[in-house]
Amino acid sequence: MLREILPAEAPHSPEVMAMVMAMLGDEPIAPALLAKARDPALIEARAKAEAELLAADWSNLGRYQGANAQAIASGARPDLVFMGDSITELWPAADPAFFPPNRLGRGIAGQTSPQMLLRFWPDVIALRPRAVHILAGTNDIAGNTGPTTPYRYQCNIRAMVDLAQAHDIRVLLGSVPPAAGFAWRLGVEPGPWIAELNGFLRGLAAERALAFIDYHTPLADGAGAMRPAFTHDGVHPNRRGYAVMRGVLEPHL
Repeated sequence: MLREILPAEAPHSPEVMAMVMAMLGDEPIAPALLAKARDPALIEARAKAEAELLAADWSNLGRYQGANAQAIASGARPDLVFMGDSITELWPAADPAFFPPNRLGRGIAGQTSPQMLLRFWPDVIALRPRAVHILAGTNDIAGNTGPTTPYRYQCNIRAMVDLAQAHDIRVLLGSVPPAAGFAWRLGVEPGPWIAELNGFLRGLAAERALAFIDYHTPLADGAGAMRPAFTHDGVHPNRRGYAVMRGVLEPHL
């Protein structure tokens, strides 16, 4: 008989949580906090933990298994599930009021679209939401799970859309936010990728009668980067950036 053997992911360390809260804030990140985040020992420990997790549970199905079990047992049907990467994961911390109990965050930092596709059933379909918000692509472009192509990304997004629509779940398809580069993957020029993927997402939304949520336009500085007022690292929004995203999304809810 098969058993559930996946452990839940360990909580984020205090150092990581302090950096997260600083990244969401309006003020510049304190030099001491930046220095601690760049400590070689901490970086090595995080890399080791991430490698062990990938080896044991590549798509991190264990991350939300407990929360999903509770949601299913409650019998309540969520209005909206947010599927995505770190930008989705951090949103509830940035704007708790935007995430009442009937809106569930299922973002996992660093994830790519193939990882999201693998957990789309337990983290979305099994919860029977009325709608799903899909925001993916940044980490595909960065190559977090290895080299990829736009076509592979497109296949993963189409598969998630197919699964959702087959179960009468409305799809809100978010555009890839702007970024001029990635601190964790130097040498990547994301601009052309982002333009191509967003063109695909816009076309797919029109083709399948989905809601296309254009976060890129209001967040971008006109040269492909995220406006400095909306981010500390050029990739992740701060609270001001998330407020812009909320303003774009709310009319579709």
